Amino acid sequence: MRNRNSFRSSVVDFAFLLLLGVMLAVGGCDTTASIPGHVVVAEFDNRTGDPSFDLLGSRVGHWLTHAMQHAAIPSTPWEFAIQSWTYVNEQAEAGQVADRVNALAEETGAGVVISGALFFASGDSLEVRVDLTDVPAGRTLGAIEPLRAPRESQSELISQTQQRVMALLAPMFGEQPHDAADSDEIGYPPTLEAYRAYREGERAV
Repeated sequence: MRNRNSFRSSVVDFAFLLLLGVMLAVGGCDTTASIPGHVVVAEFDNRTGDPSFDLLGSRVGHWLTHAMQHAAIPSTPWEFAIQSWTYVNEQAEAGQVADRVNALAEETGAGVVISGALFFASGDSLEVRVDLTDVPAGRTLGAIEPLRAPRESQSELISQTQQRVMALLAPMFGEQPHDAADSDEIGYPPTLEAYRAYREGERAV
């Protein structure tokens, strides 16, 4: 009798899983709000051609990570993220990595990768372009228009980027967009001089 009941239970379980699979395949269940794993932020590429903006890419990535930690969104610590990104770039330069975003996700165990780049825009402005990638699904999460600010307003550009990214990402992790992107709560990005001193202090340890 025990074996027969066990067999019946297995059949019921299999039927349920089969039905669930069909529902997911035809869109019977909404999985768009389910994000696998956690988030990792890459250092933003400097594509301005001016090496003096190299540190800005690190400031953007670091501040986005800080904002996610403030909102309790699962994320890779910045120290580990930047080390992993450096390794991935070295592998890419050696021809060992074809897709840096996928490689960073594999290296850190993240499901979502935030990456981007800095450009010169028209006039005396900087432009930030952001990509949010759901790596397991191979898709882009939403769209963020390129953000611009004068070259001397780098902290403002970082703050704008943080607010737009968090407004898009927070609901996917059950957070309120306004609360997650609140600059008053998160604070204002450090100045270039303060961040440079921080990085130099890190290297000295």
